[in-house]
Amino acid sequence: MDDTIGRLGQTEAEPSLEEQLHFLKGSALNIGFGVFADLCQNGETAAAKGRAGDIDLDAIRIAYAEARHEFLDKTHRVKAA
Repeated sequence: MDDTIGRLGQTEAEPSLEEQLHFLKGSALNIGFGVFADLCQNGETAAAKGRAGDIDLDAIRIAYAEARHEFLDKTHRVKAA
């Protein structure tokens, strides 16, 4: 997920923005990143409709960073217990 977030929205990036958001959404759902998954779904839908310019990539990146931080924090607390 980190690699895809790092490439998100780059014009030369393959796969397409729609495919990147689809991958991120699926990954997010698998590990419980609900808010992040919703943003990815909305972006994926917009990209599929040719409205990639309407997608707030910064909001998606921020939501990912927050979810990742929370996930890692919980993981560390479980390991410490």
